[in-house]
Amino acid sequence: MGLKNIERTVLKNPSNFRKLAMGNWDGIGDPQVYGVLEIDCEKPIEYIEEIRQKYDVKLTINHLVGKAVAMMLQKFPKLNGVIANGKIYLRKNVDIFFQVGIEGAETELVGICIKNADQKGILEFARQVNKKSEAVRASAEHPMRKAQMPFRHIPWRIVPWVVKFMNWLQFDWNLNLSWLGIPRDPLGSIMITSVGTLGMEMIFVPLTHIGRTPAQIAVGKINKKAVVVDDKIVIRPKINLCCTFDHRFMDGILAAKMAHYLTDLLENIDKHKELFEANTLENKEEE
Repeated sequence: MGLKNIERTVLKNPSNFRKLAMGNWDGIGDPQVYGVLEIDCEKPIEYIEEIRQKYDVKLTINHLVGKAVAMMLQKFPKLNGVIANGKIYLRKNVDIFFQVGIEGAETELVGICIKNADQKGILEFARQVNKKSEAVRASAEHPMRKAQMPFRHIPWRIVPWVVKFMNWLQFDWNLNLSWLGIPRDPLGSIMITSVGTLGMEMIFVPLTHIGRTPAQIAVGKINKKAVVVDDKIVIRPKINLCCTFDHRFMDGILAAKMAHYLTDLLENIDKHKELFEANTLENKEEE
């Protein structure tokens, strides 16, 4: 039988992301809490079609969720913060990070950050997401992708120490390391990833220590489901928003307030159009 527990070989030529992930998570024991919101998408779908016909912009449910989350953080500023030096610090800006998959790269997953997202109307918000997503996909020299390159050459055992050291400098010491090629606060206030584009209805995403964002939201695939409305069974489009949050940062009461407000924004979007479209004309596109 031998002394080996399992037959195994070392993974050769791992991706930058895979090595970075190994350095990012220590193991079991992080204070993560999971929750899911099932959102009725009938009105959001109608609103998306209305905007697409009225304006020349590619608008998706992911854009609406991102904008709604930015509005939620504006309403509940205590959710917009970071843990550093054993304390909770509140951010002054609401920045929304979207994870972006790279075509043909199995494990290369980077993303883009929309700065001051709460101050942008839905049109400008969607345009910036689309433009920045295309930019990061188009070039391996993009700062968000280039920052991962050094990890290809760093030994496995050293990666966790490098990640922790850089994280310590960026957040505990609050140092801007852009001069080292590391984007400044690249992951923003909260991270959003679309698992619906992968055909998945529900996936919970782990928190990342790198950006110290206290919450992540995975947007699932829109599916038709039988639901009871006014004591009648009807077919409605539904989507799951799977949230993972740091229990040190946010308790259940605050999470419930967040969930109720987010649900109201999306399911009754016709009543909140002014909020979604506020600052649409005033905002200018970021460079």
